[in-house]
Amino acid sequence: AHAALIKAPLIGEVPRPSSASCVVASTPEAAATSAIDQALWDISAQRIDKTLADALGQRCRNAIELYANINRGTLDRSPSGFAERAREATDAGFDAVKIAPFDDVIADNVSTPVGRELIAAGIERVAAVRAAIGPGRRLLVDCHWRLTEASAID
Repeated sequence: AHAALIKAPLIGEVPRPSSASCVVASTPEAAATSAIDQALWDISAQRIDKTLADALGQRCRNAIELYANINRGTLDRSPSGFAERAREATDAGFDAVKIAPFDDVIADNVSTPVGRELIAAGIERVAAVRAAIGPGRRLLVDCHWRLTEASAID
């Protein structure tokens, strides 16, 4: 399948960033590079009349599981606010919920008393969501690189 993509080249070269330039993956430049990269792969697949998934290899599933990312829609950042939004998501049919509960935790404060209080508040949010959705549903916790190995040991 990969050979078919190679046989349908684009005019010119696909720009490939060096690994060093992708260290900070959340920059606008990295997002733009990723979007262009994905578009070029899709165009390559279209040239051989296939979906990109089919061009890259055999499908391994016909459906993709979805989750409800309730973080930005949770205006009440208390544990009960997170729990309520999680219940709304499961009531809407989602079997998995994703949250980012560690508000205001950053590298500079993660190992400080303030940081530990913020982490504790995040853990309370996680516990509240787990209680709200029950043990049979998946709970995804996004830490956004805010925690360190050293802070986990503390």
